[in-house]
Amino acid sequence: ILVRTPQGQVYSSSVYTVTGAPTITSFTPASGPVGTVVTVTGSNFTGATQVYVGNGMATAFTVVSDTELKVTVPALASTGAILVRTPQGQVYSSSVYTVDMPKITLSASQLTFTSEPNKSVTQQYVVEAKNLEDNKVALSVSGAGEYTISASETGTFAKSLVLTDNISNKTLAPTSIWVKYSPTTANSALDGSIAHSSLRANTESLTLQAVPKPLPVELVSFSAGNHSDAIMLNWVTASEKDNDYFDIEVAHNLKTGFEKVGTVKSKVINSSVTTKYTYKHYTEGGGTRYYRLKQVDLDGTSTYSKIVAINIAAVHAEEITIAPNPLNYNSKVYISAINASKGKLRLTSVKGSLVYSKEVQVRAGQNEIQLPVYDKLQSGLYILTVELEDKLHQIKVIKQ
Repeated sequence: ILVRTPQGQVYSSSVYTVTGAPTITSFTPASGPVGTVVTVTGSNFTGATQVYVGNGMATAFTVVSDTELKVTVPALASTGAILVRTPQGQVYSSSVYTVDMPKITLSASQLTFTSEPNKSVTQQYVVEAKNLEDNKVALSVSGAGEYTISASETGTFAKSLVLTDNISNKTLAPTSIWVKYSPTTANSALDGSIAHSSLRANTESLTLQAVPKPLPVELVSFSAGNHSDAIMLNWVTASEKDNDYFDIEVAHNLKTGFEKVGTVKSKVINSSVTTKYTYKHYTEGGGTRYYRLKQVDLDGTSTYSKIVAINIAAVHAEEITIAPNPLNYNSKVYISAINASKGKLRLTSVKGSLVYSKEVQVRAGQNEIQLPVYDKLQSGLYILTVELEDKLHQIKVIKQ
């Protein structure tokens, strides 16, 4: 109670309760979209004339009893307190009802197409939504005329689309949308977008972009050279556009054709600077080998390099070495073999104690075998024995 005089005013320390005015004790649920039925409990609801949810006045509510009423969240509802008004007064709830607004979600924010005249390209993305108030999602394409959409990969493509079929309980289940790009002119960069809208939902946009078809990889050089135990291939690119990888192919003669022997991934994918690559190919026997590169783009298209030839001298005598020696972590056994066969390696101390042994498959030509014993050895002198085609070869090994 407030009393005001020319000299001031004062509030009573206790509260006066107006008999018959409504009160709100609670409501449930505490949140939901438009159309949700909320049960409000309290007192003195008989004769209620108006109910608000936030700023929205309800057009549908039912007074179940003097202590309970049910209200349908109206279309213009906003997050806020619930208001109940009767001829005896009005009351706001002490807690807030949260209106779950319509929300549209896309699986991608941008689609990028490669532009080639008179070649249509189709890509797919997914749209879903919840809390829809008008049970539909409208799609509209803007920008370049080359873009069209459809809800079916084999259906009719157009500039606009309304989704209604896949909606239940105000929810649009994940729905695939196909976007077709059909350029009719020379390569050019073209932009567009797809707007996704629904009543009171934030409009979600998907950006569309077309880029000219990338130029092939610019190969500066490609060469092959003899390495101690293999053929070393080297190549250099001056630029790369959407380069995925290189396949290495070899032929023993050009009549029988090429076969793939390895793959090297692009180091840069897109670059305008010099990039160097190497690949070591182990091969058996002597004679001429022919090599070529198959360059493959991200979209699967490919081009071939020139063919390079190299002569491989046949091994006429067995030779076995170990390097580096004295040992370090990278020491290897190098075997030049006339024929392919199985071999045995044994590393012993000068007193004859076996330290390491291994059976290996040796191919004709050059071989290298890792010697993983550096950490296991004490400093001193050891003997490496290699048994190859019933012959024994012995090498002194030093661990410092």
